Order: sequence, then C-alpha cells, then structure tokens
Amino acid sequence: MSRVPKKTKLIFKKSYLVLMLLVLILMNTWYYHNRLYSTTPGEVDVDKKKKLRGIDCEGFPDWPLPPEIALYDDQVGSPRCNPVDSSYRWILHQTSSPKRRPSVEEAKETYSHLPNGTGYIWHSDEAMCDFMRTQPLRFQALYNHLDNTAHKVDLWRYLLLHERGGFYLDDDALYLVDFNSSFVNSVDSVYMTQTNSAKSMGLKNHKTKNPFGFTIFNGFLISKPCNRVLLGVAESMVRIGGPNRVKEFQTWENRIEHPHLAYWYNLKLLANAIAERAPKAINPDPKCEAGPSKCTLFERDSSYKVPFDEKFDVIVYEDDHNWTTAVFDTSQCGGLVVTQVAGGKHDAVAPANPHPTPWIPELV
Repeated sequence: MSRVPKKTKLIFKKSYLVLMLLVLILMNTWYYHNRLYSTTPGEVDVDKKKKLRGIDCEGFPDWPLPPEIALYDDQVGSPRCNPVDSSYRWILHQTSSPKRRPSVEEAKETYSHLPNGTGYIWHSDEAMCDFMRTQPLRFQALYNHLDNTAHKVDLWRYLLLHERGGFYLDDDALYLVDFNSSFVNSVDSVYMTQTNSAKSMGLKNHKTKNPFGFTIFNGFLISKPCNRVLLGVAESMVRIGGPNRVKEFQTWENRIEHPHLAYWYNLKLLANAIAERAPKAINPDPKCEAGPSKCTLFERDSSYKVPFDEKFDVIVYEDDHNWTTAVFDTSQCGGLVVTQVAGGKHDAVAPANPHPTPWIPELV
C-alpha cells in the first residue's frame, strides 16, 4: 500500500482548515442574521421596524399588496382632488420632526415671500398618517414599506398637493425671491431643477463617468390641485416599490447604480415626468448627455423663457394636458430661487413659540 506524500497531506490539511473556517463563517452569519432580522411568521420586529421605517402608520396593509386586493380599485377609491374655484385659498404646507417645527418668526419670514392671505399648516407625523389613510391602499402599503423617512415624506407631499394644491417648502429651505399672487394664479405648477454641476449629477467623488441627468428639487413645489405629474410620480413609486429595487427594474435611461440616485430616485422620476409632458419644441433633455455644465433641462433661448423679475427668468409652457407649467431651469434662468441651509435651519430643540397650525389669516 503506497504512502501519501507529505506535500499532498499538507495540501489536504490546509484545504480541510479552509473548509472548516468557511463553515464557521457561514454558521456565524446565519446565527446573527436570525438574531437580528428573523421573526416568527406573522410577527413584526417592532424595534427594527421603527429603526428602519421611522414614521410608520398603524393599520396600513403590508407591502406588497396581496393579489386579492385590487391595486387600482380598492375600497378607498381613486385619488381625489379638488379643482380650483372662487373659494380656493393658497396654503403653505410644511412638515418636520417636532424638534424642528418652525417658530412663529421662522414661519412668518417664509410666508412673507408668498401672496397676501396665504395660510399655513405644519403637518405632524400623526397628521401625515391621517392623510395617508384617505389614500388608496397601494399608497398606504408603500408608505410603510419605504425604508427612508425622506421617501415617505416625498410620497405624502406628492399626494397632498395633488389633492389640495398649495405651496410646499422643506423646513430647512429658504425662499430667495417673492412669489406674488399674479404669478402663482397664472400658472398651475412651479418647479425648480437642481443645478447641472458634477455634484448634482452624480459625478463628483464617484467612479462613474456618466451623469444620471437632471433632477427636480422637490423641497420646493407650487401646485394647484389635480396635478397629473405629481400623481404620476406617486404611481411610479408604487410601480418601482422603493429605491432598493431600482437596479432590478432598470428604470433609469442611463441605468447607473449610484448612491445619490438611490436617494434621489423620485426626484429623477419627477424630472422625467415633467420632461415627458413638455412640448417637444423646447427639446427637453432630462438625461443631460452632454454632461455637467454643458446642458440645460430645456433648450436655451427658446420663446418659452420669460422674465420672472430683474434677476431671474422662468420657462413657462402648457403641457400635454393644457396644464400651465413654470420651471426654473437653474442652469439658464439665473440660478436657484430657493436654497437649503447647510446643516438645517433649526436647532434640534423644540421652539418655545411654534407657529400655530392650521392658521388662516382672516380667522386670527
């Protein structure tokens, strides 16, 4: 009987040790995965859910909705909206954590840039849930499913403005211009692009050489009720199911996996939806294939560009549903009309004098 060479024994021994090490790693991974994430069927890990989901609402259906619940014909019905009539009043909508709720002074400074008589509503987490309960089940399920609190608020604001219209401004944003009644009453919706810088298009400090194109800053929105663009973006969010599935569905024209795009995914959906409905005559270019600093969302120097004030221009057109749309294409219209305050506008301390909500001027 032949003897196994020492060299072969050594190879077997090393292979055995490597195999055992892999088994230990797999067992360890399985153990911690089950400790951290698993629950018995039908049970919810509440602590983990709160940590990941932030502001979930009680009683909402699970995602994805089961087949027996019709996505577009449930008991809540289709999304509703209230068309503008003679009684319509502009309202400034804001939301934040309680510790960042705007004070009287902060809210007054904000709506001083808006038409006289504009009301003010600060929406708490509970108020957001109350509103979402009036929406179709697909939106309720998606709201709780979204991991990122910012994405939940995005979905809520699109549906809120579709139903009620109004101004929306992030609590850490500031108006740089005034929006008077003659302007806001002459249009149906107002948007602002983020810049065409390398950072805004995902090229700064990232390995990709291709930009993901324009996005819309949704921390600033003005809309009358029944905005098809905003409702369409909410429906697209349902179709995608959240940013973690973007790669699977390959929804972006450029098909680029990028952390900025995963966070801004519905800002890109908003830019695409606006461009799709714009007149072809202004050559909408949400992809920005020419690259940062070399393109604009709409064609430069078109007849659709009109003066807004002494410093800014704005692109105004009727979309494919005769909806008068105004877009501050920042790369060609004079820059940003709204800015965000670095680090947030408010200290992480609840204000001593929070602005009352809801607040309607004539009722004070």
